[in-house]
Amino acid sequence: MFTSTSAPHVGRVEQRRVSSKTGLRANLSSSTTQSEDGDVSMEVDNQLRSMDTSGISDRDEDDSIANIYAKSGEMVASFYSFLPPELQVLRNADFYHEEYKAYIDPATSHTVLISPTTTWVWRHGQNVPSTCYIFPTPASKTSGPHSASGCLVPNGNREPGLLLISPSGEARFWDSLSYGLSGAERFYTAQVLAPTDGIVSGIYRYTDSTYIVVTTASLPYRLTIVSSLGKYSIRVAAFQRQTSYLSRVTSIFSASTSGSLGAAVSVAFGKVIHGSRTLWLLLESALQQWQLSEEGFEKMVHQESHLIELIAGGLAQFDGVRFKDFHELDIELLDLNVLKSSELVLLIAFTGRDDPEAQPQRKYALVKLVLSGERGRVTQVQAVPYRNRFDLGATSPCRLIILRDRFAVIHFGDSVALTALNGKYNTLLPLRSHLDRFLSVTLHTGVEVETEELIALNATGLMSIRIDLDAIARGDPHTREAGLLQNIMNQAILYGPLSHNPLQFTFPPQVDEGSLVQGAEALSRAVLESLPEVDKQSGVPLLDLSSQLGDRVERLHLLIDFIGANEALTSLSQDCRLTLASDAEKMFAAEQLWLWHNSHRTQERQRSVLVDAILLRMREVPHREDADLVRDFFRYRVGDLPELLNHLVAIVKSTDGEDLEEQSQVVADANDVASIIIREAFRHRRDFEGPYRLDTTWHADQCPWTAESLVLQALDIFLAETDALLEEHSRRAGLERAENGDLFHPADVGLVLKSQSADLARFIFSCCRQRQIWLRHANRGNREAERDNFEQEFSRKRRTVFQSLVRHDNIDTAYDLAETYGDFRNLAELCHDPKSGDSERTKNYIERYGEAYTMELYQFYVERHMLQAMFQQEERFSPYIDKFFAEHPQPRLSWIQDLRKERFGQAAESLLEVSEREPSLAVKHVMLSMGYLAQLSEMDAEGEDPEKDQPELETELFDAGLDLVSVQELLAQEFQDILAQEPFTQSSEVSVSVIMKKNFSNVQDRSGMAMMIRRYILQVLQGQAVEEQDIIDLISSRDHLVAGADFVSAIKLVQGFPNITDSTKDIILRGLWRKAFIHDDWQRVQQTAGLTDNQINNRIRATALYATLRAITDPSFDGWRLTPTEASQIPSFQSLGARWPTLSSDQLKEIETDLKKERDRLETSAIKRLYDQVMRLAVDDQASLS
Repeated sequence: MFTSTSAPHVGRVEQRRVSSKTGLRANLSSSTTQSEDGDVSMEVDNQLRSMDTSGISDRDEDDSIANIYAKSGEMVASFYSFLPPELQVLRNADFYHEEYKAYIDPATSHTVLISPTTTWVWRHGQNVPSTCYIFPTPASKTSGPHSASGCLVPNGNREPGLLLISPSGEARFWDSLSYGLSGAERFYTAQVLAPTDGIVSGIYRYTDSTYIVVTTASLPYRLTIVSSLGKYSIRVAAFQRQTSYLSRVTSIFSASTSGSLGAAVSVAFGKVIHGSRTLWLLLESALQQWQLSEEGFEKMVHQESHLIELIAGGLAQFDGVRFKDFHELDIELLDLNVLKSSELVLLIAFTGRDDPEAQPQRKYALVKLVLSGERGRVTQVQAVPYRNRFDLGATSPCRLIILRDRFAVIHFGDSVALTALNGKYNTLLPLRSHLDRFLSVTLHTGVEVETEELIALNATGLMSIRIDLDAIARGDPHTREAGLLQNIMNQAILYGPLSHNPLQFTFPPQVDEGSLVQGAEALSRAVLESLPEVDKQSGVPLLDLSSQLGDRVERLHLLIDFIGANEALTSLSQDCRLTLASDAEKMFAAEQLWLWHNSHRTQERQRSVLVDAILLRMREVPHREDADLVRDFFRYRVGDLPELLNHLVAIVKSTDGEDLEEQSQVVADANDVASIIIREAFRHRRDFEGPYRLDTTWHADQCPWTAESLVLQALDIFLAETDALLEEHSRRAGLERAENGDLFHPADVGLVLKSQSADLARFIFSCCRQRQIWLRHANRGNREAERDNFEQEFSRKRRTVFQSLVRHDNIDTAYDLAETYGDFRNLAELCHDPKSGDSERTKNYIERYGEAYTMELYQFYVERHMLQAMFQQEERFSPYIDKFFAEHPQPRLSWIQDLRKERFGQAAESLLEVSEREPSLAVKHVMLSMGYLAQLSEMDAEGEDPEKDQPELETELFDAGLDLVSVQELLAQEFQDILAQEPFTQSSEVSVSVIMKKNFSNVQDRSGMAMMIRRYILQVLQGQAVEEQDIIDLISSRDHLVAGADFVSAIKLVQGFPNITDSTKDIILRGLWRKAFIHDDWQRVQQTAGLTDNQINNRIRATALYATLRAITDPSFDGWRLTPTEASQIPSFQSLGARWPTLSSDQLKEIETDLKKERDRLETSAIKRLYDQVMRLAVDDQASLS
């Protein structure tokens, strides 16, 4: 009694479907090109031979890494068995031009491989090399690359038989595989097809003796192998339509024939009900349901002729596919399977777009279909994570396997796709070589209940694919995609480098950027911390730490290379890339640090600064009591390198007060450790800049780890401690040199510290520059204050570092750093330092850097008053000086350059400008004099007459300034004459008091004005330039006026003031005239008793007011004469504050009180009544002289 197999698709021969449609490969591009067939064979041989399988034993239950091709929490792909030696022919197989078919039969534990000329059969899964049976493949009488179809025929406990059918329909049956050992010349044969029935496209085992043969142009055939008395025969019968039965079903069944609906694509078997079994026949554009009875009869009970249109509607409903006409989707039916619920699952291909503007792509999907009534219904559409990478050519199977009704395995020629039917898990196992093929994928029986195992055949051997469906069901849907991407990357770095691994690792077509970032960072962190998913020996004592560190470095390199090779780097944010790069830098630095530690650890040095720092760090974190803490740090805590530097600082500081040699050795060791960490991190960053493609402006939210405050602070302390020790060594060396003379030799540790000082300086500059750039360019939120503070700190730090380098004779390093980082200010200072100065370097830098350098150089000259160095430079550098003064106005100095370049007008402007602010009277005199001469030279150069009005800068401005200087010089001489009469040299305060008593007694009763007059006198005595208004106060406040000449001089000075406002001029004039009006004794003048008019007039003529009025009767003084009423108006308190902003409120009130006294005195003076008479007399007297 023959029985059918329980698994649906068991016994199927994998084959390529023959179709007149080209949609399946419409968007594929061939990755194999050749001019001759031999070229293909050679390339296949080269690529497959490169997959070295040496060192791989037969299947090992411990899943050693050598046997594993891919592994995640849900799936393991591993080596299963080798191919027989006779199958080395596959290394030269031309899968592109010739069709190869294969079938792994779990029922007989044998595998069949069919080529156009030869068929091989061998028992797989054995621990010893298997016997290979070789049969001739029935020749095809049709054109094209088609190969025969075949199937193993179970034979109880005996070796199975073999059934082969050529594309043209010739069937051959060998009742035992043993015939394959002796030429296979004895076989049973039969013709399955008529010449008009197309070609055979596949065989499907129905029972052990009955097989369904499908073709491209007719209904299926039932092929039965009959045994009688030890002899066999082959019976063939075509499926027949039952008219009487069809008349009772929908008329749609008579509307088409299988031939008009396209070639047969696939067959699936359903449940056995009442002695008959359902067969589903998938055609190119339709689906047929047949009932097969045990008696050998078949009936078609349903036909879905509009299947393509039905599926198009499902794509639109469930997958959002848009189309105007379903034909533009070019839907292709590839395979089907049946669930226990009798739902059908179809594997389809169609042309679609990920977005409206993208190019159309060939996509794959699983479609769930329910047939009920007259029309089927699509219940689910699920995308398959597969895209054609290249044109597979003749050997391009597309087959579907269903596991436990909830998981699908899709066998493509170059990949195996694994996907849960609920859409919560997807992964892809593609082959590495485009010349390799997955020839067969079959469900393996007899494995553990919790897993399903598939056996897959490719050109290099058999592999096992174990799937843990329960683990897939337990997965967290929120982190599933990130976990999937992490698994793919994990497998790529662990198993991708294995030369014998036939698999390639790639991302699915659609990658979520957030999940990619999450997965990549998690995997990088796992490598950094030696987590179990990347380190099978995690938690186990490790003897060869050097190799383990090297492996981890390589895995992080493989991680970023894999992301880049899959064109996913642009999906990673700058922060994520920085995280991955930082992890790799720390890993590489840790490896180099361990190697250094091994090579420098000696018996003589019992103390290890590195070990001490590691122990301090490890005691802060959880650890096993019996652990080797040093090795555990390098295994699990590499990410703590910045914290390790902090503990090194603590160790260095703890040596304060110890012996100099011991302290120096500790600091030197700490410097070595810090230098290795930073230097190797920078070396890695430089060497691997390309793979990470980091933004050089560090435009990321997180700071580069080498620029974190913790690292910068540690480096600063190391340099400071080193500098202090070098100072002490230098001091002691000086003492020893004085004692021993030429016999003195500097200590070795001092030389080491000197070299380390230069290295630390470089690291500080590099790390600070990173932080500077990060703060400048990245989006820092409210960190403007932090950025500004760091800029100032970095500027101070650079100067300190340069000073340290010069002090300890690291001059070349100082110059190199200044040049490298464009620190032109410090470069200028280095060129003029007594120890490191070099005038030739200055010239070279001007020529090399031009304006960028000279701007800082000339600023340095200005600040250090090195004007001679500036103006004595070669004439060819003169334009840089002009540029400097143009961008940094320095009129106090630029006039020198203007005179050198004969720009007299500009020189005059500059001299006039700076003279107004010059505090020294002597210097002011020189400036005004030179400015006056420069202006005359400019006028002479332009042919102007100095006696005429000048259109540009008038000489009167210089005249006014010089007049003011002249008045002050006369006052100074007057004061010196008074002091010369004193018998002894007096202090400044006493001198001022003497002058006040002799010349300014009239203001002694006015404390506010007396305070200011004392201040002005002191300024005159000290040679300081006194302000215009202050000079007026001095002149007009003296006791002994020269016949009013002082008032006249004061008025003329006010007339020459070029830069005062009208309101200020009015205040000055009112104050001046107020003093003139109250200076004389008008009470005596108006006492006329007994006096003649002439005597009275003579009394008036003796007053200072009369002399003043007579001197200014000229019309040019119109507007400069005030009446007593006009002069009685005093300035407001606000005006006083504006004139003397440095005085306190009380001091200003004192001055205001004094001014009020002047006003009151004027108000009560007789001059208000006599003013008109005095004025008339002055005018008449002056007129009589003309």
